[in-house]
Amino acid sequence: MPTDERAASGASAARPVVLVGGRSRRFGRDKLREPWGGDGRMLVERPIAALREVLGPRVLGVGSAHASVRGLFEEWIEDDAPDRGPLGGIATALRRARGEVLVLAGDLPAIDAAVLQSILAAAASGPRAMAVVAETIGLDGEPRLHPCTALYRPSILPLLEARLAADRLSLLAMLRDASVLRVPCPACRLANANEPGDLASLR
Repeated sequence: MPTDERAASGASAARPVVLVGGRSRRFGRDKLREPWGGDGRMLVERPIAALREVLGPRVLGVGSAHASVRGLFEEWIEDDAPDRGPLGGIATALRRARGEVLVLAGDLPAIDAAVLQSILAAAASGPRAMAVVAETIGLDGEPRLHPCTALYRPSILPLLEARLAADRLSLLAMLRDASVLRVPCPACRLANANEPGDLASLR
């Protein structure tokens, strides 16, 4: 559905974004290109597919990436603040989109449309929140925010830019200074593939 038709229907007009600028140091190779799912597709195609299912085809890739990864996106841009982590990528996405962005990390092998729909539903009910962020409960019983599975609004951009200027790059610390809605989500859907064993455990 085109953006104008989506807005007219009451559906979210948030721009879908995948962050692809990580260096995969713990994985040992480019994890975004890792085969996943038994059909030869790359790991990064999982978050792209989930976003397309909910928000349509115009997914934006942000960050340095191999040409085979860049070619998966309708639009791809370099990070304005390379090597500054996901905080820089989210700021870049907000500047380009000039509106809300629904952001996913590129290494989410089990992410699905239901998680994204929950975030968008919460966002619709909380229009003043700067960010709407997925939350899971850890094995220790403590809540954990997932700032790379979240919707961000332009109102948070000054906070992001101030953090970048001060070289304070923790997204979690930044969110403590923001108005945030937390959205309970299944932990199994938000697991990151930080190491090859993380994928092996999901097969």
